[in-house]
Amino acid sequence: MRPIKLKIKGLNSFVEEQIIDFEELTKQGFFGIFGPTGSGKSTILDGMILALYGMKGMSRGTNEFVNKNCKSAQVSYEFQITAAEVKRYRVEREFKASEKGTKSGKCRLLDVTEGEVVLEESVTGVERACVDIIGLTADDFMRTVVLPQGKFSEFLKVSGKDRREILERLFRLEEYGVKLEERISAAIKKEQTERTRFQGQAEIYGDCTKEKLETAQKAIENCQEEIATLQTSWEKCVKEAEQCKEIWQLQEEQRQLQQVEQELFKREKEIKEKENRILLSEKADHVMPILSSVIELEEKEIKLTKQLAKAMERYEIQKAETEVQQSVFQVLEEKKESQETKLFTEIERAKEAVWDYEALPGLRKEQQEKEKILSESRKQEEVSKKREHFLRRQKEEQAKRLEELEEAWKQSVITNDYREIMESFTIRYNELTGILRERNEKEEQTRKKKMQTEQLRQEIEVLKNRASELEKQLNCWKETEREQDETVEQMQILNLRKRLREGEPCPVCGSTHFLKEESLQEESKELVSEVLEKLEMLKKQIEQAEEALLEVRQEYSVKRNLLCTAQEEQLELKKKTEAVAKELEEKKNALQEELSTYGIQSLKAERERIKAMDLKRESLEKERSQMQKNRAEAERQFEECESVRKQWEQKIRELELSLLPLREKLIQKQDQIKAKIGGRTNPNEYLKLLQNELSEFRTQYQEAKQKKENAEILLKQCEEACQICNGTKLGNEEALQNAGSHLERELKRQDFADREEVRKALLSVENKESYKREIESYGRRMQQTKTQLETIQNRLNGRSVDYEAYEETIRKCEVLEEEKKKKEELKITLRQEISRMEEHLKQQEKIQKELSEIEHRLAILEDLRSVTRGKRFVEFLATERLRYISKSASKRLYEITNGNYELEINAEGEFIIRDNKNGGVLRQTATLSGGETFVTSLALALALSAEIQLKGTAPLELFFLDEGFGSLDDTLLDVVMESLEKIHNEQLKVGIISHVESVKARVPVRLIVTPAETGVGGSRVKIEYS
Repeated sequence: MRPIKLKIKGLNSFVEEQIIDFEELTKQGFFGIFGPTGSGKSTILDGMILALYGMKGMSRGTNEFVNKNCKSAQVSYEFQITAAEVKRYRVEREFKASEKGTKSGKCRLLDVTEGEVVLEESVTGVERACVDIIGLTADDFMRTVVLPQGKFSEFLKVSGKDRREILERLFRLEEYGVKLEERISAAIKKEQTERTRFQGQAEIYGDCTKEKLETAQKAIENCQEEIATLQTSWEKCVKEAEQCKEIWQLQEEQRQLQQVEQELFKREKEIKEKENRILLSEKADHVMPILSSVIELEEKEIKLTKQLAKAMERYEIQKAETEVQQSVFQVLEEKKESQETKLFTEIERAKEAVWDYEALPGLRKEQQEKEKILSESRKQEEVSKKREHFLRRQKEEQAKRLEELEEAWKQSVITNDYREIMESFTIRYNELTGILRERNEKEEQTRKKKMQTEQLRQEIEVLKNRASELEKQLNCWKETEREQDETVEQMQILNLRKRLREGEPCPVCGSTHFLKEESLQEESKELVSEVLEKLEMLKKQIEQAEEALLEVRQEYSVKRNLLCTAQEEQLELKKKTEAVAKELEEKKNALQEELSTYGIQSLKAERERIKAMDLKRESLEKERSQMQKNRAEAERQFEECESVRKQWEQKIRELELSLLPLREKLIQKQDQIKAKIGGRTNPNEYLKLLQNELSEFRTQYQEAKQKKENAEILLKQCEEACQICNGTKLGNEEALQNAGSHLERELKRQDFADREEVRKALLSVENKESYKREIESYGRRMQQTKTQLETIQNRLNGRSVDYEAYEETIRKCEVLEEEKKKKEELKITLRQEISRMEEHLKQQEKIQKELSEIEHRLAILEDLRSVTRGKRFVEFLATERLRYISKSASKRLYEITNGNYELEINAEGEFIIRDNKNGGVLRQTATLSGGETFVTSLALALALSAEIQLKGTAPLELFFLDEGFGSLDDTLLDVVMESLEKIHNEQLKVGIISHVESVKARVPVRLIVTPAETGVGGSRVKIEYS
C-alpha cells in the first residue's frame, strides 16, 4: 500500500480541513512528521487507521476523537496497491459526535484508478473490503506498518498464543491451522456419511444369496415343461371347439334364413296390390294434363267475370266524380278576374303604408338619441355643479390646514447646542454598554469554566473508581493464576512420575528407586488440558487488565493536570470580572449625575424624544410643501370645473331647439299610415295577409283545374279497362268449351268414369318411387334367401350338434387356457426375481468395494487430523518463519548496536537477547532498558516489514515509527538514523514521527504540524525541505 493523499477535518485538534500530500512527502523515500507534543502528529496516523478500519482500529482505547468545537469529523484517504496491476482506491468516512458517544456516519469505498466507481457504502462492507485489499487486520497493520504510542515494543514482548495468532495472520498460515483442521474434519464427516449411506444400501441388498438364485432357476425350468404340456392339450381342444362352433353357427344361420323366407311369403299379396296401384297411377298421369288445363280455364272464367263487374262499377263512380269537379272549376273561373283586381288594389295601398311605417324607427331612433344626449348633458351639468361646490370648500380647508402646519413646525425645532450635549452623553453611554458586554462575556466564560471544572472532577472520580475496580480484579486474577500454576505443577509432577521406570535415573533428582504410581486416567488428562486452557485465558485477561489499568492511570494524570489548569483559569476570570464590574458602576454613577442637571431621567427616553421631534419636523415640512402644491392644484381644478359647467349649459339649450321639428314630423307620418290601413296597427302584417289571400285564391283555382283534368283522364282509363276485360272473357269462354270436349274423350279411353276417379288414382313421385323400390327389394331378398339356404344345406352335409356339447367344449378350452396363463405369469415372476437377485448380487459386490475404499480414505484422514490437532503444525511453521525473521532482525540489531546485541529464538519459541558486551550471555527481553527495547523493537519491526511488505501479494509500501527517539543517546540516535536512511527504497517509504529537534535536522522532507490556538483555529500542516 502506497499512501497518496489524506484529508482530515474535525479530528482531535484538527478543526479545519487539512490535506497531506503523501506523493510529495514521500518523494525522497525518507520523511518525518514533526511538531510539539499534543499538536496532532499521531492524529495523522489515526486518520489513516480510521479511514481504513473505522473506530475498531483506534489504538488509544477511546472513541472520543471528534473535536469539541465540531459536530462531526471527516477523513478521506487515497492509496495505491501495487500488485499484478496498479489500482488506486479512496476511502471516505464521517464520524458524528453525540451525547452517547461517537457514531459512524456516511462511509464509502471508491475505485479511482480510472474514474470513480463506488465499491462499498456500508460501514461493515468498507471495513471488510479494506482488509481484503490490504491483506491485514487493524491490529496487524498497527504492529507491522504503524507502531503508535504505547504499542512500540508490544510484538517483542507478546508470547504464547497471542504471538502465534499474530504470526498465523501475518504469514497467512490459516490454511495450515484451524482452516486445515476444519477441512480435514469436514472431509472425515463426509466420508463417514458416505460410509453410512453405503452400509444402509448393503442392508437393502442383503436378502439375496447364490443358493436362492439356483433354486429360482430350477423352478423356472419345471414351469417351462408344464407350459409345453398344457399348450399341446389346449391346441387339440381348441380345434374340436372350432369345429363345433362352425356347425352350430351354420345351424343358427339356417334357422334365421327360414324365418326370413316365411316373412317374405306373408308379404306377397301386399306387393301385388302395390304393382296394380302403380299401373292405375300411370293411366291417371295421361289424363291429368288435360284435366289440369280445363280446371285452369274454369278458374280463369270466374276471375274474369269478377274483374268485368268491378271495372264497370269503377267507371260509374269516376263518371260522377268528373261531373262534380267540372262544376266546381266553372264557378272559380267566373270569380277569378274580379277577385284578383280587388286584391291587387289593396296590396298597393298596403305597400305605401309599409314604406311610411319603415321610416318611423329612424325618426324615433334619432329622437331617442338626442333625448339621451340631452339627459346625459343635464347629468354632467349637475356633476360639474357639485364638483365646483366641493372644490370651493376644499380650498377653504387647505388654507386653514396650512396655517396649522406653520405653527406646529415652529414648535418642533431643537437647538444645535442641545444636540451637541446629547451627543456627548450618547458616546459615554455606548462606552458603558461595551463595558457591560465585556462583563457578561467574562461571567459566561467563568460559568463555562466552572462547568468544565465540575465535569473534570466527575471524570477523575470515575477514573478513580475504575482504577480501584481494575486493581481488585487484577489481584483476584493473579491469585487465581497462582493457584492454577500450582495445580498444573502438581499434575506435571504426577505425569513425570508416571513416565519413570525402575532402574532409570529421575531427570530431577537422579534417583533410580521410587514408589510406583498408578497411571493417570483419561479423565486426569482431560482435566490437565482444561486447566492449561483456563490458565492461558487467565494470563491473557491479566495482561489486558494491566494494560487497561495503565491507560486509566495515564488518563487520570492528564485529567488532574487539566483540572488544575481549569481552576487557575477560573480564578483569573473571576478577578477580571470583578474589576470590569467596578469600572462599570463608577462610570454609570457619574453619567447619571450629569443627566440629572439637565432634568433628564432617562438618556434613552430623551434620545427617543429628540428623534421623534426630528421625525415630526421632517414630516411637517413634507406635509406643508405637499399642502401648498395641493392648494395650487385645487385652484386650477376649480377654474376648469367652472368652464366645463358653462359649456354643458350651452349644449343643453341647442339640443332642446333641435328636438321640436323632429317630433312634428313623427306625428305626421303616423297619421298617413292610419289613413291607408284603417284601424290596423301594423302595415307589414296587413300586407302579408292580403298577399296570402291572393296566393290562396290562385292555389284554389289551380287545384280545381288540376282535379278536373285528372278526373277526365281517370274516366277515360276506366272505359278502356272495361272494354279489355270484356274481350278477354269472350276468348276464355271459347277455349274452355274446346278443352271440355277433349277431356270427355280421354276419360272414356282410359276407363275413368269421372274426374274424381282420376284424382284418386294419382300417386306422388315419392310414393311411386317408394313402391318400386319396395317391390325390387322384395324380389332381391327372396332370391338371396333361397340361394343362401341351398348353400348352408350343402355345407352341413348331414352334420349336426346340440348346444350342451358345444358349451362343454368351450369350457374345457377356457380351463386349459387359464392354467397355461397362470404358468406363464409364474414364469415371468421367476425371471424377474432372478434378474433382481443377479442385480442385487452385483450391487453387493460394488458396495463392498466402495466401503473398502472409504475405510482406506478415513484412515488417512484420521492420521492427518492427529498431526494437525492443537495447531502443532501451525506452531511449527510459525516458529520456523520466526527463526528466519529473527536472523534478519538480529543482523539489523547487530549493525545498529555495533555488534553489542543479537536477537535469537529459544526452544520455547520466545525472543532472547545475546549480550556480546557481557561475553555473549543470553538475556530475557524484559531485562532490556528503554533505549535497548526501542532499538531491538525497531530491528524486529524492520525485519517484519521487509518480510511482509516486499514479499506479499499486495506489498505495503510504507513504514511508520511513532516516537521512541527521545530515549536514545546521540551516538545510538546517529546509528538508528543511518539505518533508517539505508532501508528506504522505491518500494518502501519510511516515515518517523517525533518532536526531537536533533531528529528533525536529519530528515530531508518534513511535515510540520502547528498546534491549535484558542480563538484562532485548529492544528495545521505544511511540508518543509532541508
